[in-house]
Amino acid sequence: MSRKDEWEKYRASLSFSGRHPKSDLKMLENYFLKAKEPTGAYMGDPIPLVYRLWLAQDPSEAGWEAVYSSFMQLSLRSAKASLCESRSIFFEEAASGRYNGVDGAPLGFFSGQEERLFRFFCSRQLSDGTPLFGDYDVWGFRTYMELILWLNGDANANPFILYRYMMDFWFSSLESERYIKDCMTQVAIRKYMKDYFATVKRIAAEKASPVEGAVEYACEFARRIEGLTLKEPFAKLWASA
Repeated sequence: MSRKDEWEKYRASLSFSGRHPKSDLKMLENYFLKAKEPTGAYMGDPIPLVYRLWLAQDPSEAGWEAVYSSFMQLSLRSAKASLCESRSIFFEEAASGRYNGVDGAPLGFFSGQEERLFRFFCSRQLSDGTPLFGDYDVWGFRTYMELILWLNGDANANPFILYRYMMDFWFSSLESERYIKDCMTQVAIRKYMKDYFATVKRIAAEKASPVEGAVEYACEFARRIEGLTLKEPFAKLWASA
């Protein structure tokens, strides 16, 4: 497949997102096809780092490292602005259930590269020590809805939903006072968290799921949570699921 033909897959996701005007799509197409840098006056880098990696001419590890090295030449202010936009793309697109391949929707915003991009961001930092991905402790009820769909192999699930790769972040959030407060005060979060816990328990016990990776995910999650002394409301929700 020519690179021009391959671009259609990327264009489909970018267009479906609705976040980019035609001028942005043309700029990203030129970067993808020719490694052509944008011209004009911009505040910072007009191509967020996550796009620079995803659309890179050389998608190898060495190619991505070269992109990252170039990114690190930006001023700290410009680099942080780029990361802010990259995180927005991760959580508004890669973590969205609408990229489920149904009714013309793309299958995964990053077409299966979600985990690789996420792991890359988690393993790098800026010159001042700021992690590229940063912390995360905002787990709304839709997080659990999307994970339940994925674990059960539902036809409406996004198989590359970002949250499936974020188990470490979820466990870290158990110590977040903000998230504990959210869980204590929001009924919908507790309801869907309990349903999610029940799904994890069932799959871990049966060791069966139609979805690749779901059994391993459920078993690892169950192993980790059983080894903790949980705070409320997590302890009661896990015990009663």
